[in-house]
Amino acid sequence: MSNKPPMSEQEVDLKYHLINKYRDLISRRYDEVIKNLHNTEINLGVDVAKEIKAFFLEHIYPEPERRKKLDAAFNELRNFTTNPSLVWGLLGSLPVAILQFGMQLPAAIKAGMTSLQAYTSAIAFEESIVRAAEQKGLKEPISDEDFIDCLKSIPPKNLDQFINEASTLFIVISDETLLSKTINIMQDVIRRMKSKPQLYNADQIDAIQMGLDLMERGYELLEPYDAETKRDIITFIVENEKNFLHSIHGEIK
Repeated sequence: MSNKPPMSEQEVDLKYHLINKYRDLISRRYDEVIKNLHNTEINLGVDVAKEIKAFFLEHIYPEPERRKKLDAAFNELRNFTTNPSLVWGLLGSLPVAILQFGMQLPAAIKAGMTSLQAYTSAIAFEESIVRAAEQKGLKEPISDEDFIDCLKSIPPKNLDQFINEASTLFIVISDETLLSKTINIMQDVIRRMKSKPQLYNADQIDAIQMGLDLMERGYELLEPYDAETKRDIITFIVENEKNFLHSIHGEIK
């Protein structure tokens, strides 16, 4: 767990204000892309693009009221993403786990960790924006121009990492066979955690549950489509995020 002191009430308010600013930016950015979808080479329907936008806003960047309830779990996610042995220990012995889940077990575990990493990457991104706003002495309400200026202050490699991990998440959830295996494993992990309340607290269980929810919603999003449409969806996400990244980087001279 992080040893950083907890945020003050003022810092927490600023954080959620900035989250709202970023959610609004995502919404407007996707609306603009969706409006001009017919001018691109991506073979994707407007309804599908709108589902992707909703997935980002509901599951990667939920509204602050939901985020406040999940922040304790976010702290636990750092433990699980930096110490995979915490998850391995919940599976029992390796031979038994392989018999139960098959030879795809290691790949499925890695896929599950990717879902958790998507959240922790989002947290690190948020913290970078908060630090930039504080260093600039900004107070609520922050203008769009000042918010973009905060984004410019984040090192390009950090923006790259955040966007790459979001893109990787969609690549992972596009593999229907692996994803269903991962969901089964995470469900089993949660069952085992709940059976050991003396070892695992509610926040730790919520942390894994968040990753499971993300995987399940991702499965629901992509399961109806064929392989070609799934590739188009991933292309749409990656290009949209990369174009945004380049627009921020391009203004940093």
